[in-house]
Amino acid sequence: MANDFWKEFGISSPIDDILKKDTYTLEDLLSEDEIVSDTRSHKEKLINFLSQKSTVEKLIQYITVPAPTTADDQIRVRYPAVCCEILGSEVDDIDKTIFQNTELLDKLYGYFDSKDELNNFHTTIVCRAASSLLHSKIKENLAYMKSKKDFLSRFIKHLGNPSVIDFLTKLINLESQPDGEGTLEWIVNERLIPQIVDQFDPKNSSDKHEIACQALIDIIGAITYDSLLMQQLQSDEVLTHLLELTLSTEASSSGLLHGTQVLIGMMNRLSTAADDDEHSMDSENPPKWLATVLRFLPRYKEILLNPPSTKKLPLSFGETTITFGFHRLKIVELFLAILSLGYGPICNELLELDVFHITLDLFFAYPWNNFLHHVVEKMFLYIMNESKPEFRLAVIKKTDLIRRLCEADEKNRAEESKPNGVRRSYMGHLLNLASNIKIIAKDNVDIRKILEEEPKWDEMNKISLAEKERVQSKPLGGVVPEKPSLLDDHHFAAYNTETNAAEDPDSKSDSEDSESSEDQELDLEDDVDLDSETDADDYDIDQAEVLLSKQEIEAVE
Repeated sequence: MANDFWKEFGISSPIDDILKKDTYTLEDLLSEDEIVSDTRSHKEKLINFLSQKSTVEKLIQYITVPAPTTADDQIRVRYPAVCCEILGSEVDDIDKTIFQNTELLDKLYGYFDSKDELNNFHTTIVCRAASSLLHSKIKENLAYMKSKKDFLSRFIKHLGNPSVIDFLTKLINLESQPDGEGTLEWIVNERLIPQIVDQFDPKNSSDKHEIACQALIDIIGAITYDSLLMQQLQSDEVLTHLLELTLSTEASSSGLLHGTQVLIGMMNRLSTAADDDEHSMDSENPPKWLATVLRFLPRYKEILLNPPSTKKLPLSFGETTITFGFHRLKIVELFLAILSLGYGPICNELLELDVFHITLDLFFAYPWNNFLHHVVEKMFLYIMNESKPEFRLAVIKKTDLIRRLCEADEKNRAEESKPNGVRRSYMGHLLNLASNIKIIAKDNVDIRKILEEEPKWDEMNKISLAEKERVQSKPLGGVVPEKPSLLDDHHFAAYNTETNAAEDPDSKSDSEDSESSEDQELDLEDDVDLDSETDADDYDIDQAEVLLSKQEIEAVE
């Protein structure tokens, strides 16, 4: 306790000295380092002063009204920060003053009524003080908030500040507290989720789209899958509105990009809920909200096939490429997220839409886009390893997968054989997929038959896959060590020598008859010295991919 600390040395706290004066101001107290600790120590005279309405009003004034930029740091930074700490000290007398005079709460929350961009520092301390009040007086806070019409609307235009999202998340979590029952029902009635979805309006900036996306993702992560807020987001009304805003002909690529990310977040939350036994999943009966998403899949497919705009981009080694775009990449990620849920009827619908054929076309059409290659590889690996055998076989046949892998491999080898030939960037992903299919075929007659009937498979298997397997089977560094390490060997040799000498003083150490290990040359293979002609064999060819910069694949807004 701060009070006891000063008494031990026979001196009074600087705060005590101020309080003994006939007159003093709040600023006199705020200038002392002990003000916060003494407040939390509940010094009676200090609390009596701090809990006066006029004092509390000034505390709130300091945190909600930024001082002029010409003011010194004491007024601009220290006083507001200390006032925030005092208001957040959960002193009952101060809290009572605030809730008995609701105009003080009006002043605190009125800070968010500003239409202008808020000061980051003051927004942080206002949210911190508000969060403390939220925790200490749940019932009183909720009663005040519910008495104000459209209370939550004031926060929508300030969602870009992390402190605002943090405050809203804490408000949402009040539902789990004894005095917080009914919080989510009120938030649903306040239409917080629909108001955030409205921010995806094509007329809004890309910044607003990104902010709305992050806000929804944060909220999805803070609530249970079966909560009222999640149900509102999943409702046909709200979800349809989101999809229409992000897929309309007027929609920008940023709206499409971030709106699609929200859908992926919802699907990831469903998967997490199933893994944590928070929600039961029936592979043959997908949730109703997914049917809403499926209605818009043809539109997503159309954007993949006919993007709003593209441009040519020169590459560093002389070729040019057409930009794929992050918004289209996000659509492919969406298809992967839908597939990974594992619902049979939905997988079949993706098959009927030719989604897998289209994504495979894109895989080869953009030979330098590793972001795309990675997602498509994951999609097909999921099909090969996680889906039902009949669905896997249907995809292989409908996409003509084996033939296309073999032909792409053949073309790549021909390209690499040319002077200054460049290996296609998708080859590592392609060979990973081919290797996986080769393993599955060992126990699957239907797939093995397809491989046997493909004339180019044997060539691919004996050349490209064999080389891949040879490289991956090589020990790291090119040498298999016979012993754990020279250091360990030396250590144990020295230990054994000392032990033997202790047991037989006349014995001669082996180290005296042998050359020092430091003087011996290491007999290593030729290709480990980084200078030989065969050094290239030491590198994993599957990792030697050409990666584009973000600029080279960025979508055209």
